[in-house]
Amino acid sequence: MNPAEFTISLLQTISWPVVVLIVCITFRRDVTALLGRLSSLKHNNTEAQFHSEKLIKAAEHVQKPNAIEHNYLKTPEAQKALKILDIAPSNAVIAAWTEFELAAREKLMEITPPKVALTPGYPQPITKIIDELLRSGVIEKPDYEFLRTLRNLRNNVLHNPGTEIDSETAYKAITALLMLAWELKNRT
Repeated sequence: MNPAEFTISLLQTISWPVVVLIVCITFRRDVTALLGRLSSLKHNNTEAQFHSEKLIKAAEHVQKPNAIEHNYLKTPEAQKALKILDIAPSNAVIAAWTEFELAAREKLMEITPPKVALTPGYPQPITKIIDELLRSGVIEKPDYEFLRTLRNLRNNVLHNPGTEIDSETAYKAITALLMLAWELKNRT
């Protein structure tokens, strides 16, 4: 093998590892953050699953005392959502969102005049209901932001067939939604 062939062979051998190394060094913060969100990894036919950082950060804002947790997880709605979680995590999120939405609509009807709360034949969009709950002081800004994140998760699951979420993310989402629904129902 002459020197030119050796050099070409060497470059062919190390080119991809060098490119990967350069990308990793250049984007080390992004790669570190991405690896921190890795929830599962398969080897053959390569599959990686990541949990939602926004959802985890938002969930930290709504952590409440254990006394409340015990009450809201004992409701029939919570038991139903938790049973669904074992079978289909995405469906459990939708069930919990439905429970939250019902509680939010009931609370809106309770705090606003009937003409504002409901237009006959046209229910208010949930975004307007959540805005009104924030404006009226029923929910706080962290809960509002968290609900926006959960709404995006729910929309993704509902409108993008085949969207999978892991059980841990679904559990965090449904417990937060059920807790917020319970608080809306029990807040005077």
